Amino acid sequence: MPERGPTPLLRHLRPGIPAPGAAADTSLAAQGALSTLGIIVQGAVRFLFSVLVGNVLGKVVLGAANAAISLSLFASLLQPSAAASSATKFVARARGAGDLRLAEAITAHLVRRTAVAALLLGAGAALSAPWLLDLDWRQGLLTGALVIVYSGYMFLRGVLFGAGQVPRATVWDIVSSAISLAALALVLWGRAQDLVLVPLIIGYGVYVAANLPGRVRGSLDPALVKEINGFVLLTLANGVAVGGFLQLSMVVARFFDASGAGAYAAALALATPASLVSRSLSLVLFPSLSAAYGRGDHEGVRRQTDLSTRALVVISMGTFGPLMLLSPALIRLFFPRAEFEEAAAILPVLLVAVMVLNVVIGATNTLLTREQEHARKVLVASIAGACVGLIAWLTTVSAFGVMAVAVGYLLGSLVMAVVPAVIAWRLERLHWGWMWGRLVLAGVVAGLLCWWEQSRELGVPTQIGLAVAFGLGWLALSWPDVRTTADLVRRRG
Repeated sequence: MPERGPTPLLRHLRPGIPAPGAAADTSLAAQGALSTLGIIVQGAVRFLFSVLVGNVLGKVVLGAANAAISLSLFASLLQPSAAASSATKFVARARGAGDLRLAEAITAHLVRRTAVAALLLGAGAALSAPWLLDLDWRQGLLTGALVIVYSGYMFLRGVLFGAGQVPRATVWDIVSSAISLAALALVLWGRAQDLVLVPLIIGYGVYVAANLPGRVRGSLDPALVKEINGFVLLTLANGVAVGGFLQLSMVVARFFDASGAGAYAAALALATPASLVSRSLSLVLFPSLSAAYGRGDHEGVRRQTDLSTRALVVISMGTFGPLMLLSPALIRLFFPRAEFEEAAAILPVLLVAVMVLNVVIGATNTLLTREQEHARKVLVASIAGACVGLIAWLTTVSAFGVMAVAVGYLLGSLVMAVVPAVIAWRLERLHWGWMWGRLVLAGVVAGLLCWWEQSRELGVPTQIGLAVAFGLGWLALSWPDVRTTADLVRRRG
């Protein structure tokens, strides 16, 4: 039986994960909150890593380090991250059916495959990093080690979620993050720039060591193996096309423009955390989409898709628009060295790219809850967007440097976002014309204001004034949807 009362989180520090079939001891709402906390903690570590390394060791070191990290994250998408999603889905399904042996057999199956994949990907990264990222052989070895421990971290976190052990996953997120930051402080104090990846390797390594499953055995029915493998392939393809596209942009920046890669890394570090608002809101708004579709409540699906997308449009432009206008001030605040000034022009482009992917979360989720045909359309759009970005990089980066990398990422993101948005719009017959129209209008206005303020080198007070004025103007233009969003969030608690 689940325990009642507050969860004693510190007990989750005990070595070894619980049995995959152990019941979750926290409510669904608490698990959602803890999951978000874990995402915030790990995101904060990577953000602080960029800020501290950039300010202490400089732009060149930051560019090399973040390119190595991006290569590691990209490599983990080639199987371990997809296996993590599979563990979350299939272990949880077996646990819900009360079949402990099946849950352990699924875990054993995925552990074996992920361990082999992580070792092979680590070896590949160690060999390719010196050529791709202009690193020496020692840094190449560290990149390979980071691939292995990060792959293990991603996979075991998926196992913990599938086993209903979200509190444990969150506790070890916090512990491993604290260890990483302490090790980073030592590296920066000693200015040991060749060891800058070691703190992350230690942190993720601690997480893996603490949560390795015990000896798990069992064989699976061939039909279930086929189902798991199919899910892994689908998740892998979509993950590489979307998440891999972002990570690959950092690798491309380092490969084609080593001197400018640090500025791109600084802008990327500031752009990606801004998506947390929309992602956190998605945890609140979207859990019932699949349930509504499953019970045949198509009107409920339509209503939720409409409301959630309107809410995301209001919040996203209200967040990202002012941040675009504050780009020079943000760069000077977090990366005050003069060598990072180029990042002020790159940041607005990346913010727009992240924003457009966030506003279509509702539309994308709607398609994924439907028949497999619609899920394939989302995948095709993701692959097409990645191809558009790659073509843009190959044809423009050598001439225009890291700004072309940012623009290529934006073009690819637009394809990934527009296709599912249009399909959901037509499929559900929603009245989104004015909503998308004012989003485009506000984006154009924000872009023109960014160009004007940066060409005139306007000061921080003027930037703040423009950001506030833009935010108030957007809220006034979107007032009916602002009220709907406020009511929706209030009803959801």
